[in-house]
Amino acid sequence: MSIQKPADDFELLLHVAEDPLRLLGGKSFPLFQAFKFGYECGLPAGASFRHLYAPDFEEFVGERFPAPERWPQHLSATCYVHFLGPDDACAFDLYVALLRDYFAAHPPTPPEPTLSERSSLDQMLEAVRQRPRMYFGLTPDLMGCLVALLNGGIEAKRAHTGVSPTAALLENFNAWLNARHPWALGRPWDRILGFQNLWDPERSLTAFWTYFDLFRNSESPDALTPVAKQMFETNPGLDDMTEAQRESWKQLLNRIFYTK
Repeated sequence: MSIQKPADDFELLLHVAEDPLRLLGGKSFPLFQAFKFGYECGLPAGASFRHLYAPDFEEFVGERFPAPERWPQHLSATCYVHFLGPDDACAFDLYVALLRDYFAAHPPTPPEPTLSERSSLDQMLEAVRQRPRMYFGLTPDLMGCLVALLNGGIEAKRAHTGVSPTAALLENFNAWLNARHPWALGRPWDRILGFQNLWDPERSLTAFWTYFDLFRNSESPDALTPVAKQMFETNPGLDDMTEAQRESWKQLLNRIFYTK
């Protein structure tokens, strides 16, 4: 049965497991973690959401996968499950299956619903902007995690209010980015930025913030990036250029300084 409004992180996991490609853009535990961050931040005021604790999960995993010694001490049982899967998608499925079995054998005692103070999605985005690795870990798929985070916020708003301003904002951003890069042929914004930056996760993420800031500041799709703008305005020969030369100079700078 579909869970329309997950009440806790386990129900959220089951909800995502029904359609991981739509909600996560892929299937992996790092993507789910990013989605969960976004979901919690996207919940409207007054909505309750709790975390279920699984104190014996490590022992439970050890019984299912007996080994002569415990895995490295600095890694959790969840990390070990991630390791046990032959790939990220299989590891995600294994994690879902193990938690299903665990909570079937150890039903959680439902605590009283609490309304904890949460960061807004905008606050979370700013925090991720400052320290992406703190929130997304060492996964190479930083852009995938960013998409999953935004999808989590969108899903929370849609589940509780029926509409998501973030979804509309990203649709408009996608149109803006496609207008800036006609070669993109309508592809999604994260694919455009990944391709443009040779799929380098750090550069792609930097480019996202650069373009997203321009878009949110109502700049036109052909606006100069901050670095390109500085280079343009500090050119000592700018006053001697014709309008056509200035335009060519702008286009060249935008092609060179497209990341920031």
